[in-house]
Amino acid sequence: VISNHAKTTAAASAKLLLADMQAGEGKMDAAIKTLQDFIATNTEHAARPTASAKLAANLMGEGKAAEASAIFQNLVSDPKARYIAPYALICLGDIAKVGGDPAKAESYFNQVKTEFAESSFASIAAERLASVKTKPPVEVDPPAQAPEPQKANTEQKSAEPAATQPATNKKPESTPAKSEKKDNKAKN
Repeated sequence: VISNHAKTTAAASAKLLLADMQAGEGKMDAAIKTLQDFIATNTEHAARPTASAKLAANLMGEGKAAEASAIFQNLVSDPKARYIAPYALICLGDIAKVGGDPAKAESYFNQVKTEFAESSFASIAAERLASVKTKPPVEVDPPAQAPEPQKANTEQKSAEPAATQPATNKKPESTPAKSEKKDNKAKN
């Protein structure tokens, strides 16, 4: 479609799909190039702000925060991109937070909450605000392990003779024998 119908809206839209496919296959450089080409050649296309947001997100994912920030800033200031501005502000806040500027990140998140309060991005901004000043937990060394208890040597114990009492057929003396009972009855 792109080559056969080069000057059509369908060809331009197909480029966006191609960029998505390239990114999905892990070909980020190709996806970035396709999006840059789309943005440069389709200044009036309705999906241009979306393509710019995708490009900035891809650049952000590739660690190119400065380039991504510039594109997101342009989206925030473009009246045609108002529908995607909250997303751009969230991303700018994320970039600022990762860059070590929590005050700037907080500013972007607050802007989403105030200017786009009805947007679903407002709740995302509130969640991000809650985590902006959060510091990671301090790592501590684990407590020293207690020494393992000494195990008894079972081989040694089994080699020792067991102390046993000699077996007897004697009954305890406290109980009288039957024959004694008969004798006691006869005496009575």
